Amino acid sequence: MTNATSVRPNGPDTLNNHEELSKVEIAPQLAPGIAPALPVAGRPHLTMERYRDALERDGYAYEKGENIQAALSAPALNWIAMAREAGNNAPIDQNPGGREAGRRRYYDGGIYQRRAAAGKRFVRCSPCVEEGTGHEFTTYQQPPGMNRDYVAERRFAPFPAHLLDHAGAQDIIDLCFQATPSSLFPNQARGWLKVGLHLICLEAEGARPGISSPNRAHVDGELSTTIIMLDRYNVIGGESLAVERQFADTHPNEIPFEARRAELTLERPLDMLTVDDRRLAHYVFPVFARNNTKGHRTVLLVDFTPLSPETSDQLLERE
Repeated sequence: MTNATSVRPNGPDTLNNHEELSKVEIAPQLAPGIAPALPVAGRPHLTMERYRDALERDGYAYEKGENIQAALSAPALNWIAMAREAGNNAPIDQNPGGREAGRRRYYDGGIYQRRAAAGKRFVRCSPCVEEGTGHEFTTYQQPPGMNRDYVAERRFAPFPAHLLDHAGAQDIIDLCFQATPSSLFPNQARGWLKVGLHLICLEAEGARPGISSPNRAHVDGELSTTIIMLDRYNVIGGESLAVERQFADTHPNEIPFEARRAELTLERPLDMLTVDDRRLAHYVFPVFARNNTKGHRTVLLVDFTPLSPETSDQLLERE
């Protein structure tokens, strides 16, 4: 198992440089005024190149928020602050177990065309509209057999329009795409990808923890999932675990120590973790409020899948 201090994508020789960078505090509001660093097209920021290399090598990659901040544009930083506020106030997950587990969630999705002009690569898919009420909703359904909890379709509230209309959303999705090595997708499918966006807040109150879904190590069927920390307030726990894929659908208490590839905690804004779904299963431990008060952990999840109807299992078979 790798701990959080040894998973720097650029290795020990340059870790000291990262530590020097990390002494610079993230602005309290992830404030504007930072020169745009995300390239419009072409070569990714150096931080993301190292991150992508680590993901291809190890099946996961982790980076501290201070260094991710350097790879983001000012609109993206503004968007992160808006998403944090929206996530903390997202509607309760009305699917089975959501309320009892303290989960709040928005879910949305669209298409990513990497060869499109900057600012136009992500196109949102319109949400569904409920007959009679006119309420908008989005649907999410994992491939059959992927996780035993969710054979049925789940419904969520879509992202607030002002979030997906904001230029920063495009930059965040671009950044997450840059983190994915080309080997993750077949050449013919890399140009057009499905994108899933999850804004999730786990609330803990009193003795009740905030519990992720599903409450076991699992794979999702998307080829890669990136988790970006938005807000962590007055909670303990919430460690992220990456394990050998054979232990998908297994509770962490039953997973041998030697099968744990990484265990780390996203603590600061913009701390970022990506997992290759073809190679590793992942899990987030529950969060508990300090002193039985109230707290939360809010993250953004961005996942990519080829438009061709293939799960990560099928792509592994092709390889």
